[in-house]
Amino acid sequence: MPFATCRLSLIPVRREPDLVSEMTTQIRCGESVEILESKGAYWRIRLLTDDYEGWVTARQFGSPCECPPPAVSHFTDDLCGTSTCGDRHLVLPLGSPLPDFKDGIFLLNGERWPWSGNVRTLPAGEPDLAALIAYARRFLHAPYQWGGRTVFGIDCSGFIQSVFRQFGIPLLRDSKQQATQGTAMATLADAVPGDLLFFGSEALGIYHVGLLLSCGEVIHASTMVRVDDISDEGIRNRETGELSHRLVSVRRVL
Repeated sequence: MPFATCRLSLIPVRREPDLVSEMTTQIRCGESVEILESKGAYWRIRLLTDDYEGWVTARQFGSPCECPPPAVSHFTDDLCGTSTCGDRHLVLPLGSPLPDFKDGIFLLNGERWPWSGNVRTLPAGEPDLAALIAYARRFLHAPYQWGGRTVFGIDCSGFIQSVFRQFGIPLLRDSKQQATQGTAMATLADAVPGDLLFFGSEALGIYHVGLLLSCGEVIHASTMVRVDDISDEGIRNRETGELSHRLVSVRRVL
């Protein structure tokens, strides 16, 4: 099947081939997809970063090609920045990929786009835990958005996936999927900073995920990216004192 690369700052992936259909995730500028099916103005695609499938508007991508693009190792490292090519501008939020980045230029569908902002390169070895937690804190106060993946709007699993991706750890898109990765810890007492905490209920299963910061603290996206208290019961909102999410499992992916 052919492949294509996103040529806009950010585009929605929808559950059905319809502009009013639910957004399930987003594709950043420079991310590539495999085209699985075409239906009118829409493609059913598989995102190469996490194999997530959905429907997109075809004209928001560059021309399809037969070969998958090489993996990206450079990403924007400013909360937000702009790149200009001719009379066109791209607004790139934190963590946007920079394909084929070299000497301040990245390539997008054969065009040369300059990037003068900060750049993050994927680490060659084991990720630095302190750096990972510091990076997660950069998302603090980003608003919650179902299906979101950026500082402009992000959901709980999109937040976790976005943070770990910058440290070379590929995670799946949804919290239920992420809960199958890594190694299970028996209890919260066995957890260490950097472990993933999963929350849910018997009726709904797992539907929320957060990152353990330190003993008694979790960072997660709920209304916004925030830090709350964590115990064996679950998350207790620091503002209201409410037990907002019940702890189901702990997984170690570092």
